[in-house]
Amino acid sequence: MRDGVALLKDVEAQMATALMIGRQASGLLAELVEVGERAQPLVAQFIVEDGRGPEPLTVEELGSTLAELEGRLQFTLVKSDGLSKLVADSRQSKQLLNRLDFLSDVLGVLLSLSRAAALGLQAVGPAIQAGGDGTAGLLAGEGGLVRALNGLVEHEGSIVEAVALLEAARETLAELESSLDEAQLARGIEDLVAGVDQLHRGLRLAQDIGPIGAKLVGAGSTQRYLVLGQSVDELRATGGFVSSVWLVTFEDGGLENVRYYDSVQVDDWDRLSHYPSTPAGLEEHMNAHVWLLRDVSWEPDFPTTARIAEDMFRIGQRQEVEGVAAINQWTLLSLLEALGSVPSPGGDEPITPHNLFSNLEEGSDQYGRAYMDLVLQGLLGRLNEPLSLSTLVKIASALDESLQGGDLLLFLDKPGVQAVVAASGWDGRIRHNSMDYLYVVDSNVGWSKSDRNIERAVSYEVDLTRDSGVRISLGLGYINHSGPGSPGCEPQWLNRGTDYSQLKNACYWDYWRVYTPQEARLLSATPLALPEYSVSVAIGKGQPGDDTVRVASNFNRKVYSGLFAIEAGAARDINLVYDLPSDLVDRRGNVIDYQLLIQKQPGIRRREVSVEFILPAGFHLDSSSAEPDFEGDSRVGFRLQIKRDMVLSAQFTRRNDGAN
Repeated sequence: MRDGVALLKDVEAQMATALMIGRQASGLLAELVEVGERAQPLVAQFIVEDGRGPEPLTVEELGSTLAELEGRLQFTLVKSDGLSKLVADSRQSKQLLNRLDFLSDVLGVLLSLSRAAALGLQAVGPAIQAGGDGTAGLLAGEGGLVRALNGLVEHEGSIVEAVALLEAARETLAELESSLDEAQLARGIEDLVAGVDQLHRGLRLAQDIGPIGAKLVGAGSTQRYLVLGQSVDELRATGGFVSSVWLVTFEDGGLENVRYYDSVQVDDWDRLSHYPSTPAGLEEHMNAHVWLLRDVSWEPDFPTTARIAEDMFRIGQRQEVEGVAAINQWTLLSLLEALGSVPSPGGDEPITPHNLFSNLEEGSDQYGRAYMDLVLQGLLGRLNEPLSLSTLVKIASALDESLQGGDLLLFLDKPGVQAVVAASGWDGRIRHNSMDYLYVVDSNVGWSKSDRNIERAVSYEVDLTRDSGVRISLGLGYINHSGPGSPGCEPQWLNRGTDYSQLKNACYWDYWRVYTPQEARLLSATPLALPEYSVSVAIGKGQPGDDTVRVASNFNRKVYSGLFAIEAGAARDINLVYDLPSDLVDRRGNVIDYQLLIQKQPGIRRREVSVEFILPAGFHLDSSSAEPDFEGDSRVGFRLQIKRDMVLSAQFTRRNDGAN
């Protein structure tokens, strides 16, 4: 009977605790509903559908909404933690406890997001309010842009704190994503990740550009920049064939003038003897006797490209500039995704992210290369309209994404300003360091527009078993997804169509280059025979069947190169094997530290890179900067999507379990 009474008392206590848990859970649920209602107006500010969004909140409204949300989140987080302690002490529901821990992490991320947004608002809000009567955009000459940029410097500490909060939130979200197994929750976390990433990119750009922003837009002076419009459909080393050129003038912080030049007509044909010598690859594979501005993107180091472009523009137009920028269609797409839409040059339906590329193709057929200028003018017109703070954040995020991905490149003649640009990774230079290095560069030499139809992949095998050094097996894979009925590959100079649709569905002639550490030593390479009806054979630079694989040194890097052609629907694989010196890998007894810098080519949206390590006996992966795709007894593999320059770090240690 005593045991029965004790059991009943225990059950009664558990029921009382369960009742208390239920009541607190109901209260927490009500608080979460309140949080959602407070957050909804803020979330709505970042949603644009078919170019339409909600009425933008003023700076004051945003500030008060963020303050209310932060207070509510803090209160809800306290209630959640209290309920977690009650459930943990009761030991009644491990599943509920796990859910509450998850909820606390999400609430912490939301609190960081709210605080970061408030700090960002503190930094840029007053400057935007000071921009005038709200009838003009930041690019106008009233000085609003300069005030906004100076505000970034004044509130640098707030921006740094906000960026740190968001980086911590991203780490928490990454851990939550890896632990989720329910699709609905996963989708919710993905949305939260997207919001955190967007604000992080926008504030990171504000942090990086603050020290030089006023100088860039000519505060108290005049600044002229040469802007190269590169076509990603006709890929070249720094982004693409230059189809459009603009001279952009800033006067005392305002956009004064944007003048368009046709890239074919910008050069002075009466002064061709003054132009730089043609690079060997461009001359051999495209029969370029003179290096003209439209082909200036041939070399992969953008500071070099920019200086040569300045010289060419000076020769061709007798005008000096203070710097060079390069943009491509991906930059335009990112800005359109931030703005929603811009007016169509033809007065038809607005241009949106969904129809940008089709409009560019059809517009080019109808208006020629100048259509790109009409689209750019529409974008600048939108940017010069009054914009909400949320739209400005999205624009800043889009610009940061383009800068980090190499689709927007900058070079400034002022060394101090250029040093900041280089430190931020916006200059597109060939990078140098003491680690392993891989940079794959493709150049379309077939007079087609087929690059968006090319699927690219890289396999990179690192053999760490050799004491004398590291052996690399590199594989380059290409698939041409151009449509059926495309013209054949030969001759190389074949006219592949009269409209954009025909030009983009064509044989792909690629002059590829691979940049590696200077000390690399090539052991073998897939032979690539020179086609009989290639440009090189036609101009007497080569003989049919010659192996086009070459080894050279450039920009203090060892360069492997070659030429191939892929018909529509076909694939091509290239393999290289080379050795690297042992000092590129840090070996310390039972520890191996390895780092690989993979540089992304501008103009390529993404390239899949698979990295696989062959390990010495007894070694295993201890830590890495990316999650491995697989781990075996002697091999570890990673699958990476290269959307920007990245470093893969991995540490391997020898087991202490008696294994060999």
